[in-house]
Amino acid sequence: MTTSLRDFAMVPRIAEARLSPDAKRIAYTVVTIDLEADRRSSSIWSVDVGQAETPHQVLGDAFEDAQLARWAPDGRRIAFAAHEGSIGWSIWLSSPEGTDRELLARCGQEAVEDLEWSPDGESLCFTARINDPVTMFNGKRKVVPVSHARTTLDAFGVTVGRRRHLFVIDANRPTGPRQLTFGDFEDEGIAWSPDSKRIAFISARGETWDLQLWTDVYTVELSSGHVTEIRSNRDLHTTWSFGNSHLAPTWSADGTKLARVVTIDQAQPHRHGQIAVMRSDGSKDEILTEALDRNIRGYGSGRALQWVQDWIYFLVDDGGADHIYRVRSGGKPEAVLVGDRQVRSFDLVGGTFAVVTTDASHPNSLVVVQNGSEHTVVETGSGVQMQAPIRFMAPNAHGDQVEAWILPPVDRQPGSQYPTILHIHGGPNYQDGYRYSPEKQAYAAAGYAVIYSNPRGSTGYDEKWARVVRGTKAATDPGLGFGDPAFEDVMAVVDEATKRFDFVDRDRLGVTGTSYGGFMTAWTLGSTDRFKAGVCVNSSTNLATIIWRGDAVVPWLSGQLGVDVLADAAEAYANSPMSRAEGIRTPLLIMHAEQDYGCPIGQSIQLFTFLRFRRRTVEMVRFPDASHVLASPFQLRERLRLTLEWFDRHVRNSATSKVGQQGATV
Repeated sequence: MTTSLRDFAMVPRIAEARLSPDAKRIAYTVVTIDLEADRRSSSIWSVDVGQAETPHQVLGDAFEDAQLARWAPDGRRIAFAAHEGSIGWSIWLSSPEGTDRELLARCGQEAVEDLEWSPDGESLCFTARINDPVTMFNGKRKVVPVSHARTTLDAFGVTVGRRRHLFVIDANRPTGPRQLTFGDFEDEGIAWSPDSKRIAFISARGETWDLQLWTDVYTVELSSGHVTEIRSNRDLHTTWSFGNSHLAPTWSADGTKLARVVTIDQAQPHRHGQIAVMRSDGSKDEILTEALDRNIRGYGSGRALQWVQDWIYFLVDDGGADHIYRVRSGGKPEAVLVGDRQVRSFDLVGGTFAVVTTDASHPNSLVVVQNGSEHTVVETGSGVQMQAPIRFMAPNAHGDQVEAWILPPVDRQPGSQYPTILHIHGGPNYQDGYRYSPEKQAYAAAGYAVIYSNPRGSTGYDEKWARVVRGTKAATDPGLGFGDPAFEDVMAVVDEATKRFDFVDRDRLGVTGTSYGGFMTAWTLGSTDRFKAGVCVNSSTNLATIIWRGDAVVPWLSGQLGVDVLADAAEAYANSPMSRAEGIRTPLLIMHAEQDYGCPIGQSIQLFTFLRFRRRTVEMVRFPDASHVLASPFQLRERLRLTLEWFDRHVRNSATSKVGQQGATV
């Protein structure tokens, strides 16, 4: 079967799933791709838990986007957010079958980002950005006064005068949204108290909130709008003064306690996320998961944390996989659902789980788990040929074992060797492994072997592993630098792969990555000449200048390197690929999104300009109107096509990208 780049780009994605209150049906959001229109669209589907019927679309045909499906507590209605072109975003109610719809509220042009029912079924709360009328003239932003350092956010652009806040609407009559939180702050997370009188949320609201990394838990009264800051009366850690960051607040059933994912000592990255529980007034705070020594993920599409009876259910990064665990006060964390896959989100009603998963050769699966057994009710990408990875371990120079995987090329023939691409993940505090990657699959379909791994700096292992990439000058727990440990490990992985797998051609190697993966691609090419070509995408290249990007990177990078980066630009530069750019003599393709606020395009321009003036083989591609994640389907396909063309030219030693005989076509 021949697979094209178009096939990989067109694979639908299941964004999240919610069980009905009786646990008999699942409403889930599907994101599909329209390459001709160059857009993604979302729709809401429904399926019977027992697979008694074929999944069918219930909401979305009348809208550009329909998402955030939320069952009413009585199960008789579904609330959802919809986008309708120039009309903007709105909240609707629908019958579970999708046949009877009612407009509840128009919400404006800013996207509805979260949506939750009150337990009594009387109200709905959502989050969205506001537009400060002071900055507007004839519907356009003309003046943007700035008083805080956090001015931009990737994929959202300039956030001054556009802060995210909580809104509430009456679920029984269309009275329009009522704004609950105000001010020049960013609010997120919706957790209704069991009595439906308060909502817990996450924010940072001090005078210098923009200069710090940590956040706090707050509650807002539904009736009065009064906001209360929730503080702990005892230190969670000896370094409480550095500040902690909170995510995903969740109430106990009796309303006396709040759980959330907390990152201790946020100013000294990386610290694992932990499950912590406190009384609803902020007292008697307790961490429940320190013994696990794995990162707990408090973000992503759908639920990442759920409190059911005495148990708190949560997601854990572990060796390239994401598992569901649970814990309760006084107990130890217990594994609930584990496997060689990543759980992206889950919902639990009674004893039934609805779980959205991904693995390397299955883009998305919607899985139902009951009484310890599971069955798949929906799967995407079944018509596209996927390669299954081979896991292996590689020893580094320090005696550690680095976990790694390799995708063999499609239609691999015994005794033949194939050009090989080293793919380095972003982060650095992130993990690769058991998840679907359209780019890796596209490379394998084009006749390349693909190596990827979790070098030091990755999550999924103990905290020490993730903290090795701290700066050497850090006064507390110094590391080995921002680039060298990962470089040593990825090279150890390449060495091990060339020994183990006879289909890897050690003389035809390419390297690529996005964000920190692009950082490491440039670092690698400046440190070795073993690769024939490299491709950097949306990369940071100069830490001494990225600090001006307009968000919280200054305290984060200062904590990461262990120096005040405003005062010690030399140390920031020494930990940057630009400090090694003189050594880059390998052909390099640089690609960057013009509206990337995570790693601004100036980072790539610096590296490109340096190499061009040094007369090295370098090219650059700019993606207009694109953010750090390159959300445009056309741009995603172009990125893959251009990457393969570059590797074909410089690694495969072919002048054409028409590699259909190898398995992939454009």
